[in-house]
Amino acid sequence: MTTTSWLSDGRNKVAALTAPLYLVIAVIVLVPLLYLGYASIRSGAPGDPTAGYTGQNIRTVLTEASYRRVLLNTLTVAGLVTVLATALGSCMAWLVGRTNVPGHRRLELLVPLPLFLSPFAGGVAWVFLGSKSAGLINVAYRWLTGGDGALVNIFSFGGLVFTMVLFMAPYAYLFTLGPLRNMDGSLEEASRVHGGSHWRTLTRVTLPLVLPGMTAALLMIFVLSAEMFSLPSLIGMPAEYYTLPFLIYQATHFSPPNWGLASAAGLVLLLIVIVGVLLQKLATRTSERFVTVSGKGFGAGRVDIGRWRWLGALVCYGYVAVAMVLPIAALLMGSLMRYFTSSFSAKLFTFNNWVRVLSSEGLRSALKNTLIVAAVGPLIGLALAFALSYLWQRLRAPFGRTAETVAMLPVAIPGVVLGVGLVWAFVATPLYGTLGILFVAYVARYLPHSLRIFQSSLVQIHPELDEASRVAGAGIGRTLASVTLPLLRHSALSAWVLLFILMIRELNVAIMVYTPNTTVLPVLLWSEVEAGQYGAAATIAMLEVIIIAVAFVLARRLFRVDLVNTMARGR
Repeated sequence: MTTTSWLSDGRNKVAALTAPLYLVIAVIVLVPLLYLGYASIRSGAPGDPTAGYTGQNIRTVLTEASYRRVLLNTLTVAGLVTVLATALGSCMAWLVGRTNVPGHRRLELLVPLPLFLSPFAGGVAWVFLGSKSAGLINVAYRWLTGGDGALVNIFSFGGLVFTMVLFMAPYAYLFTLGPLRNMDGSLEEASRVHGGSHWRTLTRVTLPLVLPGMTAALLMIFVLSAEMFSLPSLIGMPAEYYTLPFLIYQATHFSPPNWGLASAAGLVLLLIVIVGVLLQKLATRTSERFVTVSGKGFGAGRVDIGRWRWLGALVCYGYVAVAMVLPIAALLMGSLMRYFTSSFSAKLFTFNNWVRVLSSEGLRSALKNTLIVAAVGPLIGLALAFALSYLWQRLRAPFGRTAETVAMLPVAIPGVVLGVGLVWAFVATPLYGTLGILFVAYVARYLPHSLRIFQSSLVQIHPELDEASRVAGAGIGRTLASVTLPLLRHSALSAWVLLFILMIRELNVAIMVYTPNTTVLPVLLWSEVEAGQYGAAATIAMLEVIIIAVAFVLARRLFRVDLVNTMARGR
């Protein structure tokens, strides 16, 4: 066989391997998006033969005052949360990564932990803590002061921003901590040698060098805040502060449902998020020009901030207490309360919530569905992501850049929007109403995370190892089994555990595609909150916390998996 025919045969084999994978990407990503656009100009529900084409849905969302107010609300809360969370997270990153605050090594693990607590479960906890009439904080405040007022009111715009900031700050922490650790300390030392104070060095040298990372964090937090369904629905709705994700949910779940309006609102939300993602990519690309790691081995030392170190430690430990310790304690207490009340007595506490929830068929079904999807879903997503990454990076598959762009699109697709598109795309197929639709939804939503983890891991494995295997006579399969996959085993395990945790707590897309037979824990938790059963809701939230905590501890202690770094790579 000539060299030309051998190369041609190799390209044909790669193309044959690639085509089915590209088809999968098109079905789970592109088809739902196309159906979303189609649904936005339809006047009826999916499958309605009497529906016609109309532009009224888009006109309603863009021109009616009530919907413009919802759009403004979404942008306002996302913008404010972005600024506050980035400021808090970046401050904690500097304190933990660059100063002599007491316990900084312990804080490196503790500060990112709220990433692994479901924001919805945390929101339920803060309802128990900050409800105006019966919140634990206000009950304690009235007991201490003898008054009848309230110290906090979680069902307010301020309460919504506060809870969202708690769960968004760790993203800014992770984005800023890396540049702070890796920067060349000689730059700061030069500033101090020339008479610069700690404050002047921080503002004139350190901050400009980590600004690209902070900018990327700003844009990511804005995207995540704009697309969030859980907290704005739980806390914003009672405060009559509505956002676009809740509007989409309301349009599809309230009677009569208006799928066309939901799709039009989804397109608007999708556009907002796409703009944010594009700006984030630009900021990340710009950050590559800021080279702060030198070849001298001169690491950045820790800054002695004197007595301020105690205040810094208070800020960091206080954040961990407010974002993790208090919510989990409130969930535990709430799960043991007969009812939500402003007066306390020994008779108020019972195990009835646990008995009722654990013995219910609904919980057993939801728990089984959740564990199946969260265990198998990551395997499907990781297999797809690895195959695509290997084909693109090692075998130079055709149309790789275009296919990668399509596969990464779910980063810019809000969960509720993806859910609307999936309903329209699969409602007439045997997949709808089964766990299969959840597998499709979860794999599509978290495919970008898997791709980023494998792509960064494959880059660290030199192609010469694969080439040496093939020179020795091994085919692609033998090379994968003997060389590549063993080297990626730890990355794959880390990614599986991370995706397991993310799928356990996923509500945004699940709330749109579930049916009574495919309910999962976050949806069951939402149903109990809607029914006003906060004791049962707290119990389900505690079960979710327990599952995630067990997975986190096993991953760290048994498999030596660093989920914090894996989360940072997956984002």
